[in-house]
Amino acid sequence: MIIRSGVVLVWVGCFLFFSVNAQVLESNSVGDRNFAFQVKHLEEFFERFNDVKTTYLAQYIKNKYPGVSIDRPTLIKGLFNNEEKNWDTDQLNEFVNQVTDSVTPILLDFYSGEWFAETLCKCIYKGKVINVRIILKILGNEHDGSKWLLESAHAADIDLESDSMPSGIILRSKKFINPLSHITYFAGMTKALNDRKHIYDYLDSGFISSSSSRKFLNVLLRKKLTYEYVKKITFHFLQIDGWVFTVNEFNRESVNSGWLISSMQKALPFEKITYKEKLLQ
Repeated sequence: MIIRSGVVLVWVGCFLFFSVNAQVLESNSVGDRNFAFQVKHLEEFFERFNDVKTTYLAQYIKNKYPGVSIDRPTLIKGLFNNEEKNWDTDQLNEFVNQVTDSVTPILLDFYSGEWFAETLCKCIYKGKVINVRIILKILGNEHDGSKWLLESAHAADIDLESDSMPSGIILRSKKFINPLSHITYFAGMTKALNDRKHIYDYLDSGFISSSSSRKFLNVLLRKKLTYEYVKKITFHFLQIDGWVFTVNEFNRESVNSGWLISSMQKALPFEKITYKEKLLQ
């Protein structure tokens, strides 16, 4: 519990509740408060996890609740989906204590790899609507630039046809999917997957080594499949030693909304390898 200037912030289980005096309630509407606490995009998830002091939430609390401070463990607990998940409290506290250790704190890194975007995509294949699962990853760094690359694709409804994929060196130009494309539900993927001339610019080097990915690309290049749009995104994080967690979007009128941790599990190094292989199949 944190108490400052007539404002009480209470944790019930893992969920942050506000109990404020009448004067504060009059000056701060529930809608404004919910908007401030909503994790509106993935960058904000990274910022809150890493306790960046210039976030919209930090400025909101500073302006609306002078004297109130929220520490990093509380911020991270607020990044869990607490309305629809029965979390193991001991496990959650173990995770939070590990990443907020005062000597060796652990931060998420947008550019360091070991996190993936799993997209559920609507496509039209031979006149029928099908779902295709496309996995993307970030390549690059903050200084030289970065981009999203397609890591793999899978759809159970695509028939196996004769393979027309090249077997030699694949030439690439300079086309790319914007590193912020995830904010718009990968709107840039529409252009990429309809740009058949430069399709290999958008693929990770290991993409066509997967049989399911080759099958998808084969029918895409033959114009038997048309990509429509992303229906859902799940982000998978394997960056933190000993843990794997996923992040999904939860749209609701609540301080616990937006891009939140939807699942978490302990994972030894070999278990992470298995998890990654299964994700990319």
